[in-house]
Amino acid sequence: MSDIKENETLKVGKLQYFFATLSFVPLLGFLVSLILLPVSLFSKKEGSNRIASITSIGTILWVLIFTMYSPAAPKAVTLQNGNVIYPLSEGNMYFSAKDTTAYHFKYQTAVDIENEVKLKEEAEFVWLLVQPKVNFKEYKLAALSASSPKIKTGLITSTNKNFGFMLEKSDSGKWSFLDKP
Repeated sequence: MSDIKENETLKVGKLQYFFATLSFVPLLGFLVSLILLPVSLFSKKEGSNRIASITSIGTILWVLIFTMYSPAAPKAVTLQNGNVIYPLSEGNMYFSAKDTTAYHFKYQTAVDIENEVKLKEEAEFVWLLVQPKVNFKEYKLAALSASSPKIKTGLITSTNKNFGFMLEKSDSGKWSFLDKP
């Protein structure tokens, strides 16, 4: 026996329309549409097809945005030796072994990541660029990470290689590389 009489129709409420329009809101909308779309498709309520259509449009919009999104290219910086690097990020890196925080600078380079000698030469010039900031913030350790350009491997995937150098400040205040290729 059914709880619903045959001539009685269930109508979509205002709350469901509200959730459907949420499918257009950044981040939250994508999650809402993932939940609301299957529910609307299998609902027997009158108007649920409209809800499914609205939600589908929102979902398609976000899928297109996520697949076509490409972050802005970093600005080029020319080093004293003429090499061009692209700063990617900078911040803190915590080392539990030494119980300290290091300054971390990651950059994209055109130098072959497999060539450690050339990378070390470039890292010395990168160090001249970031050393004033590191000294100003009174770090005792610094990490420089060289990254190769990203190579697209699929629609939304890419790959690259990285190589890092550590610098340590001695008690006398002199910085030296810990990694020596």
